[in-house]
Amino acid sequence: MKPTRYIKIQQTLEERIKNETYPVDSKLPTEERLAREFEVNRHTIRRALKHLLNLRYIKRAPRIGSVVISRTPTFPADEKVTVKYVYFADDPA
Repeated sequence: MKPTRYIKIQQTLEERIKNETYPVDSKLPTEERLAREFEVNRHTIRRALKHLLNLRYIKRAPRIGSVVISRTPTFPADEKVTVKYVYFADDPA
């Protein structure tokens, strides 16, 4: 299964952050400019940026835009991860 467009865009932006095309404390291009570059709509760009935000690569603020805050993904120490296991029996009885 091939990755969706927003995942490809996220990966491209991640790579640009890691190789310092967009260094820490720099602003990313606007959603509109990224949408033109990747030939997608702004909703697709927003989804990619949301994932970068969740990985703590960027922070976003109204009227400021998206700013790079880290070259590596970070997670808060108090963030909890829930794992759920589901088992399926071969015999439905």
